[in-house]
Amino acid sequence: MENILNTLFPPKCFNCGENYGDICKICLLECKIARNYYCIVCDKPSTKGKTHQTCKTATTPTSIFSAYEYKGIVRKCIMQSKYSMRTFASLKLLAKEASNIASKCDITYKDFIVTPIPLSRGRSRQRGFNQAGLIGKAVAETFSISYQDSILIRNKETKAQHQKPRQERFKNMENAFKAEKDLVGQKILIVDDICTTGATLLEASRALYQVGAEEVRCFTLAKEF
Repeated sequence: MENILNTLFPPKCFNCGENYGDICKICLLECKIARNYYCIVCDKPSTKGKTHQTCKTATTPTSIFSAYEYKGIVRKCIMQSKYSMRTFASLKLLAKEASNIASKCDITYKDFIVTPIPLSRGRSRQRGFNQAGLIGKAVAETFSISYQDSILIRNKETKAQHQKPRQERFKNMENAFKAEKDLVGQKILIVDDICTTGATLLEASRALYQVGAEEVRCFTLAKEF
């Protein structure tokens, strides 16, 4: 039915409203690809987003990949998808493009299981869907790997992070997640929409390693610089 409706009434670009397509080709080309890689711990340049040896601990992810810079059309798409179902399809298309970018950069996730950062119950009820889950499914499809959305569980209701300074973000996320206890030997790819300080991803990684994960990596649609 959705395909029939799209054929009869082609959607127009959520951004410009002029051209057809959930994000038209012109606007998609304006999405700024993140050209540099950074260590998730210190936020300094690193090779392929690998965590620096000096930054590694027993619970830190081994690497992070972020496809776009969190600005312009990408920021608009992510922000609107949190509060409007109108950009659901746009975010899905952008997530697919982000997965393709990773593939073209020779990023591989063989034998990894994709799991999204879970929303709190309140935000889940408010939004109706988890944008990290939508992005995670696109990644799993592109790399032909498993997707599981029940590995991580929100252990507590956390306050919104966007207006908090760096150290308060880390404090806010302390013990925010717990993970199922059957991850011994498993490789997990955590997916989220944005990486800012990395506090959310680092805390989720800690929870996964605590229950036996062999390796944890991270993937985000965008990074805030």
